[in-house]
Amino acid sequence: MPTNDERADWADDACDAFCEAAGYEDGEPEVITDLVTNLLHLAHRIGMCPESLVERALMHFEDEMDYEETANAND
Repeated sequence: MPTNDERADWADDACDAFCEAAGYEDGEPEVITDLVTNLLHLAHRIGMCPESLVERALMHFEDEMDYEETANAND
């Protein structure tokens, strides 16, 4: 199972690709917000409910954070 640091690295790679495609400078603070917003536009376009997607993503994030914190506490 990947670590949360590995997941964050994947997201950083996605942000880098988004910056290049959208013409942002790397490190601009709105990049993550704009990437997430555009992912919600994509979800809507393919028939997904953006609100449900956000709720599910937050649930996964919290579960992954809890899992890693529990695993680290048991080490």
